[in-house]
Amino acid sequence: MRVPEIFRIPHFTRFWLGQTVSAFGNNLMPIAFVFAILSLGDSAVSLAKILVVLWGVRVVVQSFGVAISDKLPRVPLMIIADGVQALALTALALLYIFHDARILWLYGEAAVEGALQGLYDPVATSLRRQLIPSASLQQVVSAQSLASKGTRIIAPLVSAFLVRDVGFWSVFLLDAGTFGFSALTLRGIRYKTPPPELAIRTSWYADFVQGWKCLIKFRWILWLALATSFNNMIMGAFAVVGPTITHRSYAGILAWAILRSATMVGGVAGVLIAYRATWPRPFVVIQLISAIFIALPMILLALHGNLIWVAVTVGLMGAALAIKSVFSDTAISQQIPARVIGRIDAWDTTLGDLLLPVAFVLAGLGIHILGVRPVLWAMAVTSIFTNISVLGFRTVRQISLTYGPTEGMVEE
Repeated sequence: MRVPEIFRIPHFTRFWLGQTVSAFGNNLMPIAFVFAILSLGDSAVSLAKILVVLWGVRVVVQSFGVAISDKLPRVPLMIIADGVQALALTALALLYIFHDARILWLYGEAAVEGALQGLYDPVATSLRRQLIPSASLQQVVSAQSLASKGTRIIAPLVSAFLVRDVGFWSVFLLDAGTFGFSALTLRGIRYKTPPPELAIRTSWYADFVQGWKCLIKFRWILWLALATSFNNMIMGAFAVVGPTITHRSYAGILAWAILRSATMVGGVAGVLIAYRATWPRPFVVIQLISAIFIALPMILLALHGNLIWVAVTVGLMGAALAIKSVFSDTAISQQIPARVIGRIDAWDTTLGDLLLPVAFVLAGLGIHILGVRPVLWAMAVTSIFTNISVLGFRTVRQISLTYGPTEGMVEE
């Protein structure tokens, strides 16, 4: 069997393997966290609060990631972040082993994870850009996204069985091990030293401002990031509304697990489509698909549709989100100068996640005041309006990408 060309790129296999195993560990946590909170006698309100802490801290730290990702050595920084997360999760596992678990510790873990992931993601994107030739970036982003989506199908089931048959500590300890493995794979990775002008030391504030100026210069990133922010807001609300309605009107946890798996199956299909797609003006197609496919499951759930059909539409939603993610990452990697890509990506990610904490709060209040179904209808309308509106900007409609085989190898 012929090895895909992207795995012949120096250090990519090591980088990809570490990121994939780490993603598996990350995807173990959501199910375990929900049950851990419930096991401590707390309500869904505590779950919403923890999500606000996690994503609130992450959004704030990503703003500083604008500067950090382009200023400090990337591989050592990623190794340190992996190591700290491994230690934090090991400590949490020990608390559960010795029956000293408290809700406060879960808030602490959420804050640590949010901070380190907010730092880690823009740094990883910058490192990938240094390792991978430009023409291969779409295939590389697709391969990473495909692996990540695959872990999201398997990991929730593994997490549920471990919680049921072993205990919460086993999930936390396994996740800690994946971070340790990721740190080990990063050791030994070498990449081209940035040109001298990239090493100029400036203040954090200057880097922060420069990142924003670059974002304004590449205006299409700003419009897409804002559209993504609203999509993420819908998904954040779905993380609160989905379990609530499946608990009340469907088969509870099993129904929610089916919908989560369907989202990831659709995500894998979307990545496979994105891997081969060569659309001349990709975001015209992508925004229209997103508008429709994100709204569909909300409408069916509001109408109390059959669970099988809801799962199908949730899969389509996952596919649309995955396609947009791959093409957005590829566009940034291809069209943004290497010297500022980390700052641009950090701003893009920050704007994309900006409304997530708001979504958790609004979803909880909306369900309390209006009920589940009006909130679902509001989510559907928001998807249609925001995703189609962004096509009103010419710079978004005219984005084009370079498609081609792997070319050029990064120096050892």
